[in-house]
Amino acid sequence: MQFEISTGRASAFSLISQDEYRALTREELNNRIKAHLGSDWLRPAKGDKGVNAYEKAERDLKKHYIDHGNELGYKSLEQYKKAVYDIIKSPDMVYIDRRKGKTFYNFIKGDKIVISEDDSLRIVSFYPFNQKRWESFAREGLIRIF
Repeated sequence: MQFEISTGRASAFSLISQDEYRALTREELNNRIKAHLGSDWLRPAKGDKGVNAYEKAERDLKKHYIDHGNELGYKSLEQYKKAVYDIIKSPDMVYIDRRKGKTFYNFIKGDKIVISEDDSLRIVSFYPFNQKRWESFAREGLIRIF
């Protein structure tokens, strides 16, 4: 299993996580990745509760679809939602990153990227993958695991 710290400087997160992920068996690592198949757009952000949290998650999903659905070639919200799981099931690359104290899994397939929050298993984004733009995001650490 090959790990790669993909930031210009190694943060404490990168070093700790790199050791943590090196200690995992291939099966354990695959299970962490597979857990994201249970991710959902409509799962509220951690700490959000009740009807308002669900409605906010639903608004976020619809906004993402309006912003990126046609751009990615999807004719319906259902197609857009299904495509997320197709990418998580069979990504070309998987990265783990930390931003603002949260851990995210980045599933990249061809010219598309799905980002899922690790703690809540909430899909936070699905959009066209642009390497230069993606690398410009401020992160506390970034590790390629697949």
